[in-house]
Amino acid sequence: MDLEDRARLISLYPDGLPAFFMAGNGKGHDYVRCAPPPSAGMARGNTVTVARLILAEEAIGGTVRYRDGDRCNLRRGNLRVTGKDTAGGTASVPPEAAEG
Repeated sequence: MDLEDRARLISLYPDGLPAFFMAGNGKGHDYVRCAPPPSAGMARGNTVTVARLILAEEAIGGTVRYRDGDRCNLRRGNLRVTGKDTAGGTASVPPEAAEG
């Protein structure tokens, strides 16, 4: 993860960053996930992908992909968004994640 993105993520969690962990999506792929920021208003027990938090607004309406195929490589240069819905889809990225 790039230092700038790390600093922004830290700012989303006033009580400290939650644990990051690997979790499957039920389709044979594991992703780095964590609890959502408190301001997201998501129910306790939900998780979000760290890559989606890093990309913030860029990820809304699209699918986050990993250029080198390594889902642990969370550097911004390794992340890209495909299939973006320009009509305005929904995503689980809190507005605060887009601030920077």
